[in-house]
Amino acid sequence: MAGEFLHSSALIYLSGVMTLAAGLAILNVHHLWTRDWRVFVTIFGWLLLVGGILRILAMSWAQSVGESLIAHRRWPLASAVITLALGAFLTVMGYQNAWNGGRRRPSHRSSATRSSGSASRSTKRPRRKAGEARSSH
Repeated sequence: MAGEFLHSSALIYLSGVMTLAAGLAILNVHHLWTRDWRVFVTIFGWLLLVGGILRILAMSWAQSVGESLIAHRRWPLASAVITLALGAFLTVMGYQNAWNGGRRRPSHRSSATRSSGSASRSTKRPRRKAGEARSSH
C-alpha cells in the first residue's frame, strides 16, 4: 500500500499540503525557543513545515526517499518506536501540571508580556505641547 502511495503524485502533493498546514498551525500557536522540553514542539513544527515544502516542491526526490525507506525492513519499525516514544514523552510533559496538583508554570509569553509592558510604561516621556521648545539636556 505504501508503494502505491509513492507512485501517485497527487497523494504526495496532498500529503505535502496537509503536512505544511500542520507545521504552520503548530508554529502559529507554539513558536517558543526556550531551554526546556517545549522546544521539541517547535522543532517538530519546523520539521513538518520543511517536510511539507519538500513534498510539494521536490516530489520526485520524496518518491525516491520513500522507496528507499520502504525497501529496508527495519525503518517502519524504527519510526514506529520513535513516534511512540515521542508521543509518550510529550504526553507526560504536557500533563505534568495536572499530576502536580494543578500548579502551573508561568508561560513564556505571559511573563515576557508583563515585563515588557511595565518597562515600556516607565520609559515613556510626557508629550510636549505644541508651543513648547525642546529641553537642552
